[in-house]
Amino acid sequence: MNQGSYPMAADIAALDRVSAGIAACDRPPDLLYVANATPSSHSRPRGHRAAIEARDSYAGLIRARAAMEDRGLIDLGRALDMAHWGYDPTQVHFQRILRDAPVMTPYSVDAPLADLAVTLGQAADGPPPLTVGGTAISLTLSPIHGNALTLRLDADGMLIWSVRAAEDSDGPSGRVPATVRRRALHTIEIELRGPQLTVMANREILVDQPIPRGGGLFTPCLDAPDGPARTLFVESLAEGVPLLVQPWLTERDLWGERDGPAGGNGENHLAEPGRLALFDMLLGATRFA
Repeated sequence: MNQGSYPMAADIAALDRVSAGIAACDRPPDLLYVANATPSSHSRPRGHRAAIEARDSYAGLIRARAAMEDRGLIDLGRALDMAHWGYDPTQVHFQRILRDAPVMTPYSVDAPLADLAVTLGQAADGPPPLTVGGTAISLTLSPIHGNALTLRLDADGMLIWSVRAAEDSDGPSGRVPATVRRRALHTIEIELRGPQLTVMANREILVDQPIPRGGGLFTPCLDAPDGPARTLFVESLAEGVPLLVQPWLTERDLWGERDGPAGGNGENHLAEPGRLALFDMLLGATRFA
């Protein structure tokens, strides 16, 4: 919970080793992930912005791992944000911030985002986003260094996609089935919603699955990683705006007060009323025998 730096390749590798070790047991026990109770960027007294985003990123990484492996999840961060701050970090609606604009790679969005949806198209006098023999396209996925999606068309017109979990740490990848073999992809839609990645090409869903990705704010970047700078035509780029919900946990119940009778420190350590409210709700929902 007090981690002050973004996840690195070593952190993702450590999760891989633990998960693989448990799966290799003769009688593998149940594995339950717990996403830390992240201090929110809405909070004034909870530390430096980079440290807040790092903790959000770890929570997002744990959410992604649980979804990828179909494991149980106790999401303390989500429960705290909904109960106290009044928003759900895992549910968003998209709000367009860029439309019908040619951009030169590498192109970074002006404002930091948590989730996004981008549609790449073809201008009237321009090339398609992807062609056979053309350069690949990459998109950063989170604040984790090196976490990126790469798309390319191979010589057979098949879409090759790959996700890098972090620098020197690969994630899932694939070669899209022959039903979508094309000489060019004229429209590519990429949506990042929490741990879920969706990629559509020419209006056909090609990728729809959870991927290793952190949470927290980051500056998305579109690039052509294996070639010179090029122009991409962005039909639409939208940021994910968290779903607003009704908060019910007060500041005093959540954080208490320094040297107060209910614990907490009035800042970033949970008081007993806040701890009980969150843990009772979450542990009760697990329905352990």
